[in-house]
Amino acid sequence: MEGIMAYTSQGIREFAYVDMSQFPHDSNLCVETILRSLMHLKQELGRKLFVQMDNCARENKNKYTCALAHLLIHTDIFEEKFV
Repeated sequence: MEGIMAYTSQGIREFAYVDMSQFPHDSNLCVETILRSLMHLKQELGRKLFVQMDNCARENKNKYTCALAHLLIHTDIFEEKFV
């Protein structure tokens, strides 16, 4: 199970994504849960994105999640990132 907690202008929003072992537990699952949560929050988001993840480099802190953060800024969805 993947969980996301977001602090928005509307308050705290929590998301839980249940996986019945149909997806590998790797960076693709992490990126997918971040993107799904951002889609749910698109009306409540500001211009700054703060991301806090656990220390698992295999799934969370790797080139794919860093590339996602770069893409979100490069496409002008967010103006800054702090990971």
